[in-house]
Amino acid sequence: MPSVERRFDAFLSYSFAADRHLALALQGGLHRLARAWYQPRVLRICRDLSNLPASSDLAGTIRDALDSSRHFVLLASEQSAASKWVRQEIDYWQQNRTPETFLIALTSGKIVWDDEAGDFDWARTTALPPQLSGWFVAEPLWVNLNWTREVGHLSLRNDRFRSDVATLAAPIHRQPKDFLDSEDQRLHRSAVRTRRIATTALAVLTVLVTLLAGITWQQLDESNRRRDQALSRELAARSGELGDRDPAVAKLLSVAAWRISPTPQAKVAMLRAAARPGIAALSVNSAPVVSVAYSLDGKTVAAAGADGKVRFWDTATFQQAGELTADADWVVFSPDGHHLATAGEVDGARFWDLAARREAGNPLGSPTGPTPDPSGRDGHTRHKNTTIAFGPDGRSVATGVGDGTVRIWDVGTRDQVGAPLAGHPGEESPFAAFYPAGGFLATAGNDGTVRFWDVGTHQQLGPPLAAHTPDPQSPIGPVLAFSPDGATLASAGTDGTVRLWDTGSRQEKGPPLSGHTRSDRSLVRPSVAFSPSGTMLATGSQDGTVRLWHIDRQQQIGAPLAGHSGPVTSVAFAPDGRTLTSAGSDGKVRLWHVAGHEQAGNVLAGHVASVYAVAFSPDGRTLASSGDYGGITDRLGSPYVCGNSGWGLCLSGFGWLSANGRVLGGVKVVSPSRYDDHGGWRIADGPTVLLWDVERRRETGRMMTGHTRTIRALAFSPDGRTLTGGGFDDPSSSTGRILAWDLGDRRTVASTPVGRDRPVWALAFTPDGESLVSGGDLEALGNVTLAESGITTDPGEDGGPGEKDKSTVVFWDSQGRSRDGTLLYDRATYSITFSPNGSTIATSGADGQIRLWDAASRKQSGDPLRGHTGPVGSVSFSPDGKTLVSGGDDGTIRLWDTATRTQLGEPVLGHTGPVYSVTFSPNGAVLASGSGDNSVRLWDIPTRTQVSESFLAHRGPVRSVRFSPDGRWLATGGEDMAVRLWDIGYAADVQGSLCAMVNRTLTHAEWERLIPDAPFHQTCL
Repeated sequence: MPSVERRFDAFLSYSFAADRHLALALQGGLHRLARAWYQPRVLRICRDLSNLPASSDLAGTIRDALDSSRHFVLLASEQSAASKWVRQEIDYWQQNRTPETFLIALTSGKIVWDDEAGDFDWARTTALPPQLSGWFVAEPLWVNLNWTREVGHLSLRNDRFRSDVATLAAPIHRQPKDFLDSEDQRLHRSAVRTRRIATTALAVLTVLVTLLAGITWQQLDESNRRRDQALSRELAARSGELGDRDPAVAKLLSVAAWRISPTPQAKVAMLRAAARPGIAALSVNSAPVVSVAYSLDGKTVAAAGADGKVRFWDTATFQQAGELTADADWVVFSPDGHHLATAGEVDGARFWDLAARREAGNPLGSPTGPTPDPSGRDGHTRHKNTTIAFGPDGRSVATGVGDGTVRIWDVGTRDQVGAPLAGHPGEESPFAAFYPAGGFLATAGNDGTVRFWDVGTHQQLGPPLAAHTPDPQSPIGPVLAFSPDGATLASAGTDGTVRLWDTGSRQEKGPPLSGHTRSDRSLVRPSVAFSPSGTMLATGSQDGTVRLWHIDRQQQIGAPLAGHSGPVTSVAFAPDGRTLTSAGSDGKVRLWHVAGHEQAGNVLAGHVASVYAVAFSPDGRTLASSGDYGGITDRLGSPYVCGNSGWGLCLSGFGWLSANGRVLGGVKVVSPSRYDDHGGWRIADGPTVLLWDVERRRETGRMMTGHTRTIRALAFSPDGRTLTGGGFDDPSSSTGRILAWDLGDRRTVASTPVGRDRPVWALAFTPDGESLVSGGDLEALGNVTLAESGITTDPGEDGGPGEKDKSTVVFWDSQGRSRDGTLLYDRATYSITFSPNGSTIATSGADGQIRLWDAASRKQSGDPLRGHTGPVGSVSFSPDGKTLVSGGDDGTIRLWDTATRTQLGEPVLGHTGPVYSVTFSPNGAVLASGSGDNSVRLWDIPTRTQVSESFLAHRGPVRSVRFSPDGRWLATGGEDMAVRLWDIGYAADVQGSLCAMVNRTLTHAEWERLIPDAPFHQTCL
């Protein structure tokens, strides 16, 4: 094999379950034998938990360690002989090394060498794997450590242990054993003498020894610190590897990593764990879980298993809270919450009293008179009722029966009501769902059709819908779910598609929802459920994933929920809609936090064109958003986005446009004449500035903007009484303008023109609220009288703009009425921000440079900050003012030290489009960014690591991102006309949030199993 660096003197291979403590002691002994007191170690011994980093490619990591080791030390036992990992390690060593580098330490079992055969006596040897047969030409070096199992603590001061360690160390050191043993004792005696000398010197040289002691303790502390850091990083990596496969343990491991040592990796692990949707994985047993349902109050989940048990789980503690014995393929709670209904192929349909946890009355179809006809033609069928659904009033249920019919039953009498609903061919049980308001129900069978039935007459309503591909040989068919308002019916078929139907017209609503993969002839029904709000649909499939869909847009929300190792059999929303439960054939019931998905799906709707700015009021209760006045959309509602030109100003609207693609001072105007109804385009005018109630997520007002058709910047005054906006008038005047509104009565209190062809891109208040600063673009201004402000420009000698008008950064009074100076800068300015203490102003713009200005003198401070290639659209200070962040057209995010004016580390990479907006969270823990790649991302600053999924709910470039003052909400606005609110309150106290999510701590047993080499820490207090 190629020559590689031998970083380790030996590699320890052992059974973790049998010999982890002995392996640790042996590693320490080899480290310390014949070691001078000043040496950390004389040999480097590789043991997996101490030397191997956390890695998703563990096998590759072990191979690298083996390649880097000179010798192989096997801790031989029955357990190691049976270990897959140990066998692989031995096999790899045999392929790449010679027998003389292989050493053996017997820890349990037997090793017997047969001199005549020149091999081990395999009839009596139990501690070695048979793959070593015939590999040694002579008896290899081995020591018997069986005796160590009777000794509590092992160290080199134990003569027998030192002798055995020396036996193993001799060939590694290439020194005789006696020399090593005597050298160790000599060094030990030397160390003892040194301690005695030090003790004597202590009496004479107290100050000096105190200093030396301090250094020693410092070294010890440093050693412990490094050990804890390594363990913290290992646990952080293991948390990420577990992910949503075991979400509770993954979250707790990240917290444990932080408690052991607050490393950057632990912080990232906690943020990522908190952002992942998995909450808990409840283990039933190895039997598949076939159906789940929530109780009316959301406090209990019922799960039916293929082992004939229905288990109840407490959703607060995630502990089992009882069980029933029932053959059940389906479970459902009654509308009043008092009963549970089960349906199974063997036991039929049964009802259970939840308070008493026992069966309530007879199963459906149980005879009260003569023996029933086994065929079920008399209406009394107890078999193959495999699905069941309650009617809205709870007085009736519908069951799918194994003769291809659906039957309706009176819950009180347990009698069948009317004739069976017969329409689906075959002998498999159809699926039934009641319309929420009552009156009719829908059924689906393996013929691929959906049929509607009048509950009173039992007559089919209209022709069947050809919903899915027929599969008459399949034992299952599609499943159905009505939206809470009954307007939409969802059908999930075994063909892998989900379809939405308008209940009134019986017409399909858009194309199928596709994404799940199909497994032919699956024995597992697909699953489907609407959220209580009706805005989101959850689907589960044979592919082992759960997917969430936005109903109105008919698009998948976020990434699939992946954690099950087998098909997903059932999904159910909690009554509050924030949690989703899924069941799988892997024997797991999983709980998912899906409030974030619903937030991604829910839009604060009202804008009809691109949104360019969002801003929170100082108290965090109100959100303001602004953008263009008019918009152009295609027949499907997708916007024609002017802003794709990047930093150019593009206006579109109806009525006031007369130009056709005309460019006015850098302003592109799109004419509606190019996009008429014949081309399938629609022109819409609408509000430019909207106000929203953050908690209720409702619009609370629209601000009048007059002739100002686009508002690109918003800023609340620090006292929260005034909102200001900066933008551009309609093309007839092409005037930049600043508007101010009184938030008490919503009046416009100022409307100040900035200048012709001078759009306003940025606004910022001084921290004291006394002044407003605007940033914009500069085109030919000329001799213009600003009538509304009473200010006349001072033309230059050539008739061009006056000197004071050559700046794009202007100071105004607090309502933008009158000017109060400028910064000497004449390039387009896209972003302005004040440092938290108000002493420094940062600006950025078209030239790709960032400038810092002294707020008192209004003069530039130092040279520009250079690094971006292209315009810089956003700058923001950290809460402590020590760091400035910038986002640019080059797709990078850069961090700057405000004291030294230098870039901090490498750029933050990840976005695939221009970065239009960046902002720090109020506590400085995370950074948010919005980009032209349609994504919103959260980043950990020290590690430059993305700590969230990429929020991809926007269908166009994201122009503005802002945190609420308390850090709970992140508001985003984009060119898709959407304003969105994301609940990321966990980032403010991620450790507390994780503990609240799992609602428990790591137990002593879990700690011993997961973190055996560290003292127990209380993970969640």
